[in-house]
Amino acid sequence: MIVVPVLGGLIKSVDCYVGEIGTFSMDANPNVECFVGGHAWAAAIAVPLLMFYGITVILTAPFIMADSEGKFTSEDLDLRYEPIFYLTERLCRCTMAGVALFFCHYPSVVRNVNLVCSVGLAYQATSTLPCSVIAVNTLRSALYQATALVSLCVLLDAILPTQSLPVLVLLVGVPMLILNFARHVWSAKAMPDLQFGGVVGSEILTDDSVPCPWSDVSILRGFHHRLAMVFAWEDQQDGLKGLQFVYHVDGVVQEGPFHGNLDNERPTGPPTTTIELEEDDFFIAMHYLDGPIFRNPRFALATSKGHKFFLGPRRLGIPGSGMPKDVSDWSVKAELGTVVGFHGYKNERILCLGFIVQSDLSMEATDGRTSSTIVPSG
Repeated sequence: MIVVPVLGGLIKSVDCYVGEIGTFSMDANPNVECFVGGHAWAAAIAVPLLMFYGITVILTAPFIMADSEGKFTSEDLDLRYEPIFYLTERLCRCTMAGVALFFCHYPSVVRNVNLVCSVGLAYQATSTLPCSVIAVNTLRSALYQATALVSLCVLLDAILPTQSLPVLVLLVGVPMLILNFARHVWSAKAMPDLQFGGVVGSEILTDDSVPCPWSDVSILRGFHHRLAMVFAWEDQQDGLKGLQFVYHVDGVVQEGPFHGNLDNERPTGPPTTTIELEEDDFFIAMHYLDGPIFRNPRFALATSKGHKFFLGPRRLGIPGSGMPKDVSDWSVKAELGTVVGFHGYKNERILCLGFIVQSDLSMEATDGRTSSTIVPSG
C-alpha cells in the first residue's frame, strides 16, 4: 500500500526541469535550484534510497512475500499471490507514478502509459488467476477491467474532437463489465468442493519421522481443474525424493511448486519419471508398499485407461513387484474424473500420498477413514 507514495516522494525530491534561464529547478518548488547547496545533499541521499527501494521492495520482495514454495519464509506466510503477478503489479503502479511525476507536462504520455499498464494488468489478472482466493481474482479482474475502460475513454476524449464516442464506449462497456462480474459471482456459487482424500503410506508416520504436510490445493483456484502432468525424482535407495505437478485451471496451465525435502530444494538433473495424462485419462486408484529401507515406500498410481505407474526406490529391479495386480485391491480408489490434485507428507523424501478430489466425491480406503464409493472398471 505504501510502495507508490514512498516511491513518489523519493522521485519528487530529484524531479527537476530546465528553467527559463537555463538552470535546473525542482518541479515541485521552482524556487529551489537542483543539485546545489542543501538540495545536493538531499539528492545524494534520495538517489541511493531510490535504487535500494526499487531493488528490494519492488523487484525482490514479491518473490519472498508471495513465496509459494517456502524457500525464503514459512509456507504459512504465503500471501497467496503468484510472484510474477505481484512483481508486475508493483512495476506497473510505480511506472504510472513515475510517468505522472516526470512527464506531468506531457499529458499524452501519461494517458498512453496509464492505458497500457491498465490493459496489461487487466489481462494478467483475468487470464492467469494469480490469487489462490477465487473471490479476489474476480474482484481484481473487475477492478483492472474498469480501470482500463476509464483509461481508454480518457485517451479517446483527448484525441477526438467530439465527446460522443467516449460516452458511447462507457455506455456499452460499463454494462458489459457489470454483466461479466455478475456472471463470475453467480458461477462462484457453484464452485466445486475440494476435499482431501485418504493417504497411502500413513502407517509409517511416527513422531520420530517429523512429517511435514504438503498440498497443491492453493493452485486449484478456479472452477474446472485437470491434473495434466506428474514429474517424479527417484533415487536408487532413498526412494521418492520429490514430486511436481502441472495443472489445467479453467484452461490455464499452472505449474505447481516442487515438493520434496524440508527446504524444497529440487534435486539436480531431470525427473526420473514423467507422467503425462491424456485429456480423457484420470487417476482412479493408488497403492503403496514398504520400500527396501523403512520409510522409503513405493507408490503405485492407476489411471482410467488402464495405465499403471510406479514411483519409489528403483534398486529392486521390477518397479511393480509386490503390488496387487487388480486395481480393485489397491488401498485408495476414486471415481472417474474427480482426482484433480495431490497432497501428502514429507521429510527428506515423500512419505505419504493422497488425492485431492473435486465436488461431491466419496473415497474408499482400506483403513476405513473414508467412505465407500463405486469404482469404475479399468
